[in-house]
Amino acid sequence: MGKENVLKDLEDWVNKVKERGEVALELARLRLKKASLERKISKIHTRLGERVEYLLGLGRERWEEDEVIKGFLQEIQDLRREIQESDEKAEALKTPTPQEVPEE
Repeated sequence: MGKENVLKDLEDWVNKVKERGEVALELARLRLKKASLERKISKIHTRLGERVEYLLGLGRERWEEDEVIKGFLQEIQDLRREIQESDEKAEALKTPTPQEVPEE
């Protein structure tokens, strides 16, 4: 009986380590995705500024009605939504499951 308990405890420990490793890997993937999305937003901000400067150079002061600018703003909004979803997934992974919460 003792040997079986030791093997079961060892198996449980290995499974916990494996689960934590998988969680850590997924968190790293989500952080990488978030960084990539933030870089895309930064590039769009640059292009947006260039477009505004271009329109002002043409003497168009009503740049907020420009379809290209509207497209850039929509892209930024979509990317921010993706970042929020990634953050929510990461937060959910950080929250311990009921089996991980120590019993009192």
